[in-house]
Amino acid sequence: MYKPFNINNPVKFKLTKEGYEILKKYDKELESYGNEFINLKPKRILDNDGCYEMPLWKLMYIFGEGCKMSKNPPFKNCKIFIKEKDIFEK
Repeated sequence: MYKPFNINNPVKFKLTKEGYEILKKYDKELESYGNEFINLKPKRILDNDGCYEMPLWKLMYIFGEGCKMSKNPPFKNCKIFIKEKDIFEK
């Protein structure tokens, strides 16, 4: 059974080495555009377990290219975590 989820809601994830590289590349690209783009850097909430948190749409934008069958995944164990309360019941 599938349940709807708003992509504006936050998800949590741990990065692999490849994921850190993608995030560094994204940051560097934003910095090259100048100060007016710095606020586009994702807010990074790093919890005690080493998980990052950001809206799903931002995760897809930053890491989408890194999510291919032929590449090492950007997320540890290929998992992202969604809060149960954010999953809508029909």
